[in-house]
Amino acid sequence: MYNQPYMRNPFTSLFDRLLSPSREKLTTFSPYTHNQITGLENYTDARSLGSYKDSLYLYIAVSKIAKRMASIPLELHKIKGTKGDTEEIFDHEILDLFYNPNELQTQRVFIETSCAHYLLSGDVFWYINRDDMSMVTIRPDQMDIILSADNKKIVAYEHRAGTVTRFKPEDIFHIQNPDPTNILRGVGAVRPAHVRIVTEKAAGEYQANFLKNQGRPDVAVFVDGPVDDEKGNKARALWKSTFGGNQGGKAGFFGNNIKSIQELNKTPVEMGLMATQNFLRDDILAALGVPKAMVTSDDVNMANAKEAYKMFLQEAVVPVMDAFIDVINNRLLPTFDQALFFRYDDPTPNDREQMLKEHQAGVGKWITQNEARIETGRPAMDGFDTLGAAEFNTPQAVQQEAKAIIRRRPILAKTLKAKELTMEALMSVSTAPERKLNSIFPTKALKDGYAKAYNKRVDKKAEGLKAAIDTFHEAQLKRILENDLTVDAFMDVQGEKIAARAFFTPILKEMYKEGGQQALDAVFKKSADNFWADEVLLAAISARADFFTNSMTDTTFAVLQAKIAGGLTNGDGPDKIAGDIRSYFTDMTKKRAETIARTETGHVLSKASHDAYQQSSVITGMEWISVGDAKVRPEHQENDGKIVAKGGSFPSGESYPAQHSINCRCTLGPTV
Repeated sequence: MYNQPYMRNPFTSLFDRLLSPSREKLTTFSPYTHNQITGLENYTDARSLGSYKDSLYLYIAVSKIAKRMASIPLELHKIKGTKGDTEEIFDHEILDLFYNPNELQTQRVFIETSCAHYLLSGDVFWYINRDDMSMVTIRPDQMDIILSADNKKIVAYEHRAGTVTRFKPEDIFHIQNPDPTNILRGVGAVRPAHVRIVTEKAAGEYQANFLKNQGRPDVAVFVDGPVDDEKGNKARALWKSTFGGNQGGKAGFFGNNIKSIQELNKTPVEMGLMATQNFLRDDILAALGVPKAMVTSDDVNMANAKEAYKMFLQEAVVPVMDAFIDVINNRLLPTFDQALFFRYDDPTPNDREQMLKEHQAGVGKWITQNEARIETGRPAMDGFDTLGAAEFNTPQAVQQEAKAIIRRRPILAKTLKAKELTMEALMSVSTAPERKLNSIFPTKALKDGYAKAYNKRVDKKAEGLKAAIDTFHEAQLKRILENDLTVDAFMDVQGEKIAARAFFTPILKEMYKEGGQQALDAVFKKSADNFWADEVLLAAISARADFFTNSMTDTTFAVLQAKIAGGLTNGDGPDKIAGDIRSYFTDMTKKRAETIARTETGHVLSKASHDAYQQSSVITGMEWISVGDAKVRPEHQENDGKIVAKGGSFPSGESYPAQHSINCRCTLGPTV
């Protein structure tokens, strides 16, 4: 199927543009293997997707489910505490992503397309481009899942449509209707009904051809005497002009004078086809959970219609919605914030009698009188917005959903618990006796050993950052040499800053997350606490990345501009100037990369330790520890051995080592 001609369209162009960062990043992989049954799955998926346009009842049922699902509003909530208290979020990048997924699709079209993919093939593949915060849904029949050599891990996803694009696993979110025979792919609801769908199409075509070409009249007119061809043709023309062409049916004439008119009975084949089509319709609708009353008006009254709509929502819409919410909440949202989750109000109509009983039992206990009045269509009244006991801050249904999510996310549970303990400690600080800030190092030898081990870890991390800086400089040199080597045109400064920021920010963020967790692990010897890198903390790392990449780019620009200006003044040709630029990148940038890497690594890891200690419910303060040699700055010698409470500053004015210093080798130790 991959050798078929590939027709490009505007969506393909958009898709290619969105995927360009992935193509640049995914150049190498560990050994992998294709899923052995991918070809069969892609064939059946393509067949199921194609049947959507061939089957009337499949089209009706799928479009009804997709349109109803797309009309259900989603609410974004953030969990605030272990008891399930939440707040609804109205401004967040994930909301922007869902409201405007990409340039060619609105939210409604995006969700309807995804729902159709789920129902027809059983698989939905969402690609998230985090560089421009866009999202596209990829045709499942064009996706391959790539496994590691031992078939135990997904190492990539491949999109095959003329060209092959490979994605990192973390950039693809796969929603599937489980297939017990293949844990990697889903099964569409229509796949078991494929034979019915094919039969429906064939029956429709056969019936149309049969009725059109069967060669017998719909009506027989019997007259006295013989009827030759000329008289028969005149009679048929008169019949057609009188009774309206095709609507009058075909007539056969026998004899000279009209004696009687008789309609010929339908053949058993015609009757069988009609019955067969009804059975096929029912089977297709049943496969999708759509009641027959939602499609046909046969034997449907008001009561049946209401019950059918309720069943449609319960059996066809809500299960699909829950499948999407499951992946969104458990796979997608945690990559933004562990405390976030989407929820929706069940669209199924309430049973009024049951609702009244619940209100009667719950008013004043878990719902207010005004909440009960609004749900039953009555206006709210002043003074009826409180409960008999203390009123909940979060509606009970939302609270229960939040608690369920907390149980599924142990890291979030520990983080929330640590926050609550910290708040309790802060609330009691005015009445509690002052806590002592004790160094965890009983001897200077242990303190020196700690500083030595810390600096060894910083040096090791700095080697990795230096390698990244060298890689970036090699690419930067290539871009510069492709430009005109004039004072004004040799470098796109703003473009280089953007490229550097995009290259280094993820590296610093990952280093920060690892450093924070390692700082806590070094204290507790295990992950008793979990470092929580929230949006505010990561924003500070992004700001640091902006600072160092802008400074690095400005320095490179200033040095090269001076070299080019001097070369032009001396009358040097392009080859000589290019050679001087290469020498600078070979010698000076590599030396400067060592200083930059050591400084930025020291800053990020020191800040990670500082922020990790702030989060811990056990650590009470921080101790400044220097390496104790002659190279230590005088102001840092003054800081050495000083202990401050969490949130405090040392005598130099810094909150942690390397905050404002180049190549600082001091470290931060916790106190308890």
